[in-house]
Amino acid sequence: MECLSHRFVHLIRTLLQSPSHLVATVALKGGGFMAEVKDRPDVSLVKVGLHNRDRLVQVLSPRIASMLEA
Repeated sequence: MECLSHRFVHLIRTLLQSPSHLVATVALKGGGFMAEVKDRPDVSLVKVGLHNRDRLVQVLSPRIASMLEA
């Protein structure tokens, strides 16, 4: 629903073009802006499901730490 907001899309595009780091959830399916974000070469995707949702902190923490060190 947020992707239908031009203001939201503009804000996220601005954030993605900045040196800031961003952690977000994006729907698995969908085109338009969602596909644009997922197709970026600087985006790393982690599929979340019942099998890994309780371990996301352990999975994402090292990735975030390495981004902040770079």
